[in-house]
Amino acid sequence: SVEEMCDEIALINLSKKIIEGPLIDVKKKYRTFVYWVGIKTDRQRELRQALQNYHINETTFKSLDNDWQFSVELGENSSSDLLQKLLSFGEITHFSEQIPTVNEIFIKAVSQ
Repeated sequence: SVEEMCDEIALINLSKKIIEGPLIDVKKKYRTFVYWVGIKTDRQRELRQALQNYHINETTFKSLDNDWQFSVELGENSSSDLLQKLLSFGEITHFSEQIPTVNEIFIKAVSQ
């Protein structure tokens, strides 16, 4: 509900303020550069080979298509190269950045 109601946040742990500022800025600071991908392809084996330099994790999310679903960590690299590669193997059905929740940010900040 914090994410739906607030533009500015402050996160407190053990009576110490550990994070404060505009919610969008906090999320940008803690972004993971992980993307969810769905692609319809009949060349999955070849595509896996082409993506061997990327950090890929099998995943599932709700989809109406019978597509291959995975998450990929791009670091701070551009997603354009990955998108071009994917398009050469099939139809992209899903491509979105996995934005961390405030709860995930809090856990990460406390554990640092």
